[in-house]
Amino acid sequence: MDQQILITAKIIMPSFLQTIDRYLLTIQYLGTKIKKGADSKSLVTKADLHIQTMFEQWVSENFTGQNVFGEENPPQSIGSDWIWYIDPIDGTTLFSRGIQEWGIIICLTYREVPILSWIYFPYIKSLYFSQKNQGSYKNGLKIHTSAVNAVKKAVVSGVYLNTLDREEIMLGKLWKDSLWGLIGRSLATDFCALAEGKIDIVVCYDCYSWEYKALSLLVEEAGGACCGFNKSKFKVSQTQPQSLIAFSNAKLMHTAIKLVRTPPPLTHSV
Repeated sequence: MDQQILITAKIIMPSFLQTIDRYLLTIQYLGTKIKKGADSKSLVTKADLHIQTMFEQWVSENFTGQNVFGEENPPQSIGSDWIWYIDPIDGTTLFSRGIQEWGIIICLTYREVPILSWIYFPYIKSLYFSQKNQGSYKNGLKIHTSAVNAVKKAVVSGVYLNTLDREEIMLGKLWKDSLWGLIGRSLATDFCALAEGKIDIVVCYDCYSWEYKALSLLVEEAGGACCGFNKSKFKVSQTQPQSLIAFSNAKLMHTAIKLVRTPPPLTHSV
């Protein structure tokens, strides 16, 4: 692994995020919707497409021969061990309605293993950064998950679980026995809240690689743990969608996962 690539990425990423800040000053939230996404309920805006295009250009200008895999454009497969993942707007519905808690998710992987990740919330100026074996940080300060290890004291949140009935069906006793169940606003906000100890469990059903690679690194480097619904190991090196649950610590994971039911088959493919 070329350490210089990591050093360069960490040095120049802030300037790219500032470029996004300047772009956002030129657009308006409302009226940005241009089409439905692949699953008929997700939105795609001009900003989604433009930010991903900006990122692809930034990678090509600064890193020779590296792939970019994003939500809005087909992957550029050029056979590199280094692959960048991006979700240009995680929480597009929030963005399109002028709600500020949406984020940009970026991850640099080596042979599909996450090494660096950034989750940036432009309008509240919060930047979460993680590096494998080096910890997780918010605006430069190290963060850590909560010490809650009992289900009855845990706060659970989920974004892709759209109704309480569905959550009770899929999560079983975990949903009923936990302290509080929340419907999250976006994966970025939920995973960041988990990483800094504000909530204790995040459920992600049908999660994409441009989401789970960065977000799982953030949680695990902050002291948390991730696994699949049916007690299977979460495979971060995959590229296909998968369901996972993130926990504030391994002890809570081992206790809580016994209460979770196996989810239905995934509905999306890449």
